[in-house]
Amino acid sequence: MQKGEVLGMQKGEVLGMQKGEASLLVHLFERKFGTIPKQYLAKIQQAESHKLLEWADKILEANHLQMIFEN
Repeated sequence: MQKGEVLGMQKGEVLGMQKGEASLLVHLFERKFGTIPKQYLAKIQQAESHKLLEWADKILEANHLQMIFEN
């Protein structure tokens, strides 16, 4: 394999992991809070892994969805 192919595969793996993390986060949010507003879905879909994990930690203590997305 050439260097470009390896880099492409690595990028695809990272994007796949982010998509899976985002999907799981949406599922958890829906279970706890019900329907998720579109503006939050967009944030989740565009977020990087570290942000998704930060939000996942907040779900344990949040009483409402807005608490998770506050700074």
